Parts: sequence; C-alpha cells; structure tokens
Amino acid sequence: MVPLAQAKKIVIKLGTGILRTDQGLVNNTCIETICKEVAYLKSQGIDVILVSSGAIGLGMARLKIKKRPTALNELQTCAAIGQTQLINLWQNKFDCYDLTVAQILLTQEDLSSSIRHSAVINTINHILSTNSIPVVNENDTVSSEEIKFGDNDTLSALVAKAIGADLLLILSNVSGLMNPNNGNAVIPIVNEINSDIKALASGTQNEMSVGGMVSKLSAAQIAMENNCGMFIGSGDDPELFQKILRGENVGTYFPPLS
Repeated sequence: MVPLAQAKKIVIKLGTGILRTDQGLVNNTCIETICKEVAYLKSQGIDVILVSSGAIGLGMARLKIKKRPTALNELQTCAAIGQTQLINLWQNKFDCYDLTVAQILLTQEDLSSSIRHSAVINTINHILSTNSIPVVNENDTVSSEEIKFGDNDTLSALVAKAIGADLLLILSNVSGLMNPNNGNAVIPIVNEINSDIKALASGTQNEMSVGGMVSKLSAAQIAMENNCGMFIGSGDDPELFQKILRGENVGTYFPPLS
C-alpha cells in the first residue's frame, strides 16, 4: 500500500501524455482532476510539489507543429513558447481553489552544485511556506543537454531527494510496471530494482514524450535510495488519489530501501 495518508511532503510528476490529448489539445479533464486532488491533499496539510512536463508539446501546439522538431533551436523555441502556456494553464486551473503556483525551471546542474542546490531547496521550502505550489520543469529553453538527454522522471526524483520528500508520484498514461509474462498485469510492489525488473522496462513510444519506463525505474532507484517511496500510476484515472488513500492496489509502488 502506498503511504499517501502518512506523507507530509509529496512530489507529483506529470507526463506530457496525460497533459495533452491524442489530438494535441490540452487535456482539461485530467488537469482539472489533478488540481482537485492536489487541493484536497493540501487541505490535509500535505505539501505538494508538481513536476510538470508539456512545455515543448504545448509550444508545438501553439505554433501548429504536428511532428516533434529535431533541430535544437526549434526545440528551444517550442519550450520557450510552451512554458508560458504551461504555467498559465496551471494557474488558471488552480484559481478555482484559490491556490497560487510558482514556476521553477531547473537543470540537473542546479541540483549538483552545492550553492545552487541550497538555493533551490530554500526557494522551494519558502514557496511551500506561503501555501503556494511549486511547479518545476526542466529548463529546456537554454539547456541543450537537457533537451537531448534529460527527462522529468529523473528530475522529479532529484527534486524529491533534495527536499526530503516522503513520496514521489509519477503519473503518466500507463497504469504501472507491467509483466508481459503474466498477461501484462500491473506489478503492485517492487522491493528491489534488479535485472529481472529492468528487463520488463521499455522506452516510450510517444514522440511527444521522453523517457518511458526505463527512466521511471531510474527515478525509482534514486527515490528508494533516499528514503522516498515512489509510485507509478495512470494520470487518466479520475479517482486515482482516492483509491490510493483507500489502500487499493492501483499502480506500482517502490518502497524506500531504508
């Protein structure tokens, strides 16, 4: 069972696949559900940090580009345009709950440099103290390495590690880690990421997304080693958080190693 009810600080990572429809439009239903659930968690005294993908995809939609660009300057332009769309989208949806969002753009360097690492932690904690919601994304606009190799699964795990989160929820369009040797049944709990578990992972098939299950297992390893549980589940399920709180077996849970 995912200990959501006992958590005091949660990082929720949202993939592009659930923020946009197959037609490239904003998935308002999913986003509104997430906002409702986050507002409920905050009403229970739980601090929530969102790590939101989607900037490049929203920039593509704004520019009416159907196929993900490969040229660096085109990707950076889509990210720059899409980031304004993304943060405004979250603020508009959270206005219904009188909650304020705060944009934080990071690269992995920001969490590896000791000085910048401390600044990031202090900023996030102060934002949380105002009852606002940090919305973190990779700084794709200026960082070529992040666009080419980065993924928000890993970034969300590094953020969870930095701020001492109790739980990392990675929500995408998959229901969890599936076992093809058992009718693609979702594995409810993974206590150790060994070679057998890694063999079950595969990369993403969605050209709008980066990473796939491989990056999610990498994020799980980071979280588990830093006393943070991690959950992979479907962001398309409107009752997901309530099911977790009720202790139902939905998705895949990776408990802390310590």
